[in-house]
Amino acid sequence: MQCSKCDSDVPEQDLIFCCVCKKYLHFVCELINEKNFRKMSNDTRSKWKCIVCKSVAVAGKQQKQISSAAGASAGDKAALSTVVEAGVAVSTQSAAAPSTFTSTSSRPTTTLSQADLQAIGQVVKQLIQSELPPDFKTDFAEFKKSIQFISEEFESFKNDLTSIKLENEKIKKDNEILKSDNEKLKTDIADLQSYSRRDNIVVTGITETNNECVNEVFNMLSKTIGSELTARDISVAHRLPSKKKDSIKPIVIKFVRRQDKMSWMGHFRLASSQDNSGAGISAKNISAVLPETRVMAYEHLIPSTLELLNTTRTIAREKGYRFVWVRDGNILVKKDETSKNVLHIKSDVDLSKM
Repeated sequence: MQCSKCDSDVPEQDLIFCCVCKKYLHFVCELINEKNFRKMSNDTRSKWKCIVCKSVAVAGKQQKQISSAAGASAGDKAALSTVVEAGVAVSTQSAAAPSTFTSTSSRPTTTLSQADLQAIGQVVKQLIQSELPPDFKTDFAEFKKSIQFISEEFESFKNDLTSIKLENEKIKKDNEILKSDNEKLKTDIADLQSYSRRDNIVVTGITETNNECVNEVFNMLSKTIGSELTARDISVAHRLPSKKKDSIKPIVIKFVRRQDKMSWMGHFRLASSQDNSGAGISAKNISAVLPETRVMAYEHLIPSTLELLNTTRTIAREKGYRFVWVRDGNILVKKDETSKNVLHIKSDVDLSKM
């Protein structure tokens, strides 16, 4: 079927019949919301009026009310009639083409009075109210409540988020303080551990024998390297446990006096330099009953310093540094015999200076 307003073919289920002008019109042309259109009952449809007919009815009612008003002059009534007719014409034309309306009226220009403007306002108001669904006010009130609820919830969420953000900033600052304190404690503990080991040396490569006396092993080792120090000059000597099952357990020796430790290490380095068969000294030089192994002696370092020492030795080989040694727990590096610059390696940062 065709819509009487736009002359377009429209499905029958999308048409609505005006009970006044007896025309079928597309609900879209009548500016009816599709949802409301589908909800319309048969009774409502049977009494429905199109925009044009509704405008004429409202305008006629408004004109009648104004005409019966006390003190209204004939001229005022005529002017108001013209206004109402113009309002109806406007309503009719805007319904037909709301976005392209252009006045083509050839009537003489009429000056509108305040009463005329009020009358037009009433017409427009009633037109709008007649087009709104019956439950519009209720729906709008509910919508307003929903918006208010969402606004309040959002404000509450915003306040909670701000509170969480502030708390998170405080936790972050506290964490930085704890991190700094933790690093300081680690450094202090490392310093204490290093201090407690500064009189110690570790000897590796001496195979453990049955009924071994570590003090006697120390006496034989001292005699081999030409040192006059004996077990009377040490306070503790014992084997360290090893993670590897079949490996030789190292021996830790703690001297009573630090100068004795330094003297003993000097003798060991000298003996090692005179042994041309490899690094350190041969275990056979200590005792003929010992298996052929290489005996090494170095300062007793904490794990972190020992790890740094191994890294330093690797980088020193790559960059051509000949000398890497430890003195009182400090790692020292020297390029060659002629170099006067001795680097102190305390952390990974110092390795970049090599």
